[in-house]
Amino acid sequence: MVLETKQPILDQMKKAKEAKPPTSPLILQLLIPKGMAQSTFQLPVVDAGTREFLPLDEEVNRRLLKQIDWSPPGSEPLTRGLRPLKTRLFAMRAKGDGNCLPHAVSLSLWGHGDNTLVLRSLLKEVFQDRPSEAILFSVWCKEQKRVNEAAGGSASIKMTAGELQAEWRMLMEAVKTPSAHLSSFHVFVFAHVLRRPIVVYGETYVYGANNSEAFVPSDMPGIYLPTLQHQDKCYKSAIAVAYTCPVVGRAGHFSPLVGMSKQLKYLPLVDEHGKNLPVR
Repeated sequence: MVLETKQPILDQMKKAKEAKPPTSPLILQLLIPKGMAQSTFQLPVVDAGTREFLPLDEEVNRRLLKQIDWSPPGSEPLTRGLRPLKTRLFAMRAKGDGNCLPHAVSLSLWGHGDNTLVLRSLLKEVFQDRPSEAILFSVWCKEQKRVNEAAGGSASIKMTAGELQAEWRMLMEAVKTPSAHLSSFHVFVFAHVLRRPIVVYGETYVYGANNSEAFVPSDMPGIYLPTLQHQDKCYKSAIAVAYTCPVVGRAGHFSPLVGMSKQLKYLPLVDEHGKNLPVR
């Protein structure tokens, strides 16, 4: 599986790498035995009549159909002069027990959930290592500053140093609590634990209580790169995960996205409208 790229995204990746030098001592350790994180689970090839026997999440497949059953427009420079590209991903069921992110990652890698919470434990190890935590906190603060600047520096959004520390403690506590929902920054750290990119596809907005009005943008969809890792310790192929947004006040849900055997060769780096996914 290869990431099919366009120049604007390549430029974003270059900037991300330059902004985040590989300096973390713990993250550079091989937290997962060499080779295990390189796996990518694929479904067997089946016809429409036997698809019902696969452990698919049909609700997620329906909601994200335009993103996971994807072909680029024929006028795109990416496909001009080349054979047509086609991507078909399938969302598998993942437990909604508060550990859906590690379950989704585990299913994408090996075809089974993180039932013994091994991946969640590795995530906790990274946050509990003081030097690693300091580096991650610095990266997270810069991201919060970027979000604030993108919003126009509104006083209602800008956080004080104390508020940043309080929210960071909440991020750390979420890792320690097996049933606590994990955030986009935890996806970023997971990319470092695996030493490979994670592409998250999902709805771009969290909806209001009536589930009909877009309330706030979702910060989840994007390309998560292990930019704190040395390149020679990373895998170039990505895994794909879906994130479906709920109504305001409720946690969303992560699902693994996998292809059928020998049929998936590309992952789109754009949404259903052709807009570049953000590099995180």
